[in-house]
Amino acid sequence: MSVKETFSLLSTIEEYAMTHSLIDTLRYVEKILGEHRGVRVKEAIFENRVVKVEAKDGSIHWFFLGKTGTYIVIPKTFCSCVDFEINVVERKKIPTCYHLVAQVVAEVYDKYRHVSDLPVDEVLRIYDEIEKRQLSATLHKYLLLRR
Repeated sequence: MSVKETFSLLSTIEEYAMTHSLIDTLRYVEKILGEHRGVRVKEAIFENRVVKVEAKDGSIHWFFLGKTGTYIVIPKTFCSCVDFEINVVERKKIPTCYHLVAQVVAEVYDKYRHVSDLPVDEVLRIYDEIEKRQLSATLHKYLLLRR
């Protein structure tokens, strides 16, 4: 799949979500992506695993709290997970990973965790931690502080 095809599919899901209920959208996603990935999107939404971080400079950053790691998500474009790298980019086997779909759905329905006014150096630390360890203690710290 090309970047255009990935973007187009995610835009189609987003448009559908804007005019349908969350449950109908999750059924639609399952129909498009198959049961396995559809169920994973549903779990991600109901487990609140999508995170939006707004930095003090106004920039917005998206992350996905996976079961084994934290992923960087660039909406409708990129995910730092292995599934995206191998099956979307290299093998072109699937159009997108479920993390990107979950981000789109979560954003439409406001079903995400939110951290705001984060200093830019802390956002950069989150990226650095994810790059080095696939987890971010800094992100988790701010999520706990926001409760």
